[in-house]
This record gives sequence, structure tokens and C-alpha cells, in this order.
Amino acid sequence: MADLALPDDGRIRIDTDAHRVWRGARELHMPLRRYQLLVALHGRAGRVVTHAQLAQDIWGNTWACQSAVRMQMVHLRRDLGDAPDGSRYVTSVRSVGYRLEARWAAPLDAGDTVTVRRDDLDKALAYLELAHAALGEDNGGEYNPAYRTRLRAALEEAAHA
Repeated sequence: MADLALPDDGRIRIDTDAHRVWRGARELHMPLRRYQLLVALHGRAGRVVTHAQLAQDIWGNTWACQSAVRMQMVHLRRDLGDAPDGSRYVTSVRSVGYRLEARWAAPLDAGDTVTVRRDDLDKALAYLELAHAALGEDNGGEYNPAYRTRLRAALEEAAHA
């Protein structure tokens, strides 16, 4: 993202290459953990991100306590302030996690890059291979319900992880 005059629309923009964040036209400076929390939420804007997912994204494990996630969220909300319409950028979903409201997350520009963890990529490729097999493309176009069952089980397991 270039250093151009950004619109003061209150939207959150992240330049992951330069490790910079803007709220509208104002650049925000934040410590690494808070930045990682915002990146994790921004990448899933409009969706609930569980405490465990955030712990995995920020600390690399799911056993980091919820209070550590909550503490970072308190500081992140303070850094972001209120949205221009008076609402919060991040909504709490009780006993589940947090959601960055999609209307405040600026979409990635064509030149922006997205970082994907290797284990997430490996899982996605494994699911794709199972889906490919389930559709029968590996065995002459014949539908194989066993692969469909394996794919469904793998996707449900990933959703609950």
C-alpha cells in the first residue's frame, strides 16, 4: 500500500509487507501481539474468530489462556477507538470469540499479499485432494461416496478445531 492520501472513512487498512495499519487516514502504531490480533481478525472480517483460533494465530498454540486474548483485545479496541458511526469495530461473541465488522475492513488491494501458514495450506490441499476424489475425477468419473464421507468428516473436524 502506497503512502498516498487515504480517505478518512474510518475503514481499517493493513499493509502486511510494511507492518503498518491505518484507521481511515490516520496511521496506528501498535505492538506486535496487537498487530497480529488485528491481522487475524481482518483476514476473517465478518466472521467470528474463536479464542482458540486467535491464540493459535498469535502465540502459535491453542492453550494460551483466554484472558491473554481478552487483554490484547482491550488494548486493540482502545487503539482503534470507536467507528465513525459510534459503533465498535470489533464485536464480542460471548463465550466464543470476536468478529471484526466487515464494513470496516478495507479489502486487500491487487498488490497486497496474504500470508498463509504452511500447515493451513497443507490441510487445504489435502481437503482439495479428497474433494477431487469424491467427485470421481481420479477414477474415471465415477462418484465415490467413501471419499465424500471422508471429506465431510475432515471438514467437520477442522471446523471444530
